[in-house]
Amino acid sequence: MKAKRSAAVLLTAALTLGGLVACSNGDKKGEGSAATVTPAKGPVSFTMVMNGRGQYIETMKNINDDPYVKKLEELTNVDLNLELILEKDYQQKMTLKMSSADIPDVVKTLTNSIYGKELAGGVQAGVFMPLDDLLQKYGQNLLKKIPKEAWDRVKYNGKIMGIPAYNAYPNTLATYVRKDMMDKAGIKQAPKTVDEFLTMLRAFKKNGV
Repeated sequence: MKAKRSAAVLLTAALTLGGLVACSNGDKKGEGSAATVTPAKGPVSFTMVMNGRGQYIETMKNINDDPYVKKLEELTNVDLNLELILEKDYQQKMTLKMSSADIPDVVKTLTNSIYGKELAGGVQAGVFMPLDDLLQKYGQNLLKKIPKEAWDRVKYNGKIMGIPAYNAYPNTLATYVRKDMMDKAGIKQAPKTVDEFLTMLRAFKKNGV
């Protein structure tokens, strides 16, 4: 059985959906080595599977009715058919999909590698099409923004097989501290080093925190 070719998308947000709609025009029978992209007058339709977690996601009856998805379709001129798989079930269900050749046009996953178990060897088996030509034509902004080291992680036989998740910020976590507690401890400025942070915590402890 021949699985249809699709674009493996390895990212954590929908920021590039507008630039990826052309991927859905690839050869559906698994023949040929490149996608032919034809400008569409109306909305471009494609299917996409994604994983998710959290209360908002887990209580959702149909992600395709979500107002954010509807707005995304409007802004990008696409007819998007999303299939949501909860993160706890993702590896098992994606493995079944890959085995049955029930593969959407676009796969969004949090895998650390194109060799991840949830892709079930699909990259090596030729299920997913290389994105080099499409990125050169439609994704120059991505190629410039995402560093070479990240692209190297999603290459197979020298070809780009997915769009890597890339965070330009080294750390997106932050700690908030109550100003009244700092004032009570005599701390005038927020700590900037680990030692200063520990000193602050010890001062809080002396005050009964």
